[in-house]
Amino acid sequence: MTALAQKPTISLLYPDGFSVLAPTAPFCGFDMIDTPEPGKPLLEKIIQFANGGAIVSGPLFVQLKNANTGQIIDLSSSGPAPSITIEPDGSTVDIGGGLSIWNYPPPPLSVTQAAGLPPVPYTKGKVRIVFDAAGNITSMSLQGTAENVCSLFN
Repeated sequence: MTALAQKPTISLLYPDGFSVLAPTAPFCGFDMIDTPEPGKPLLEKIIQFANGGAIVSGPLFVQLKNANTGQIIDLSSSGPAPSITIEPDGSTVDIGGGLSIWNYPPPPLSVTQAAGLPPVPYTKGKVRIVFDAAGNITSMSLQGTAENVCSLFN
């Protein structure tokens, strides 16, 4: 008897683009507005499996704007996130790699401090993030390097 796996569902994460206000003022002194970087592909996708697991991959280039001054920086946040696991209690464990911007929303200061990360991290390397059932970041760890996104504007 042959077992057949159900075909995964593949969807673009941002088919219509995005524009979000990242509430970073408590950490940076200013909020950020995140939008797709003009002229770059917006092809980040999520691959969802029947067992509840998922993978996020594909290019994501983000333009971050200082909401006070209008200064703009362009960053890649293309990950990937090769492992997203939903736990029985509704929490989610995300294992990511590569480049990731963590400003929407920024993790709680207690989480970044415990992980030895800057308050608004731009991570490079393997990152493990745990979200509770309500979507709040409860822990982070990083095997790699991190920069403070706030300081990239100076």
